Amino acid sequence: ATPEQVVRAVSRWYRVAVEQLINGRGGRENEARKVAMYLVRRCCDRTLKETASFFGVGSYGAVGWACHGIESKLEANMKFTQQVERVRSSIY
Repeated sequence: ATPEQVVRAVSRWYRVAVEQLINGRGGRENEARKVAMYLVRRCCDRTLKETASFFGVGSYGAVGWACHGIESKLEANMKFTQQVERVRSSIY
């Protein structure tokens, strides 16, 4: 999958504009954007740095932190896990 395919799938699922996922706004909680980052890392075999650059994030640490947050939520919340899995399967 390409990062673009992932972002389109996440944007459809969360009903937000692709631009909102890619550009984001600092300081605002954006679960859809974090899920998109997580799935780009998982499905597209991209490094943190490549993922950060795709999403226009200054630091790849921010991407790592976003992915870590999603992983924690996946472990704790079965419903969220199923939702992310559905988004992931809609990519292919």
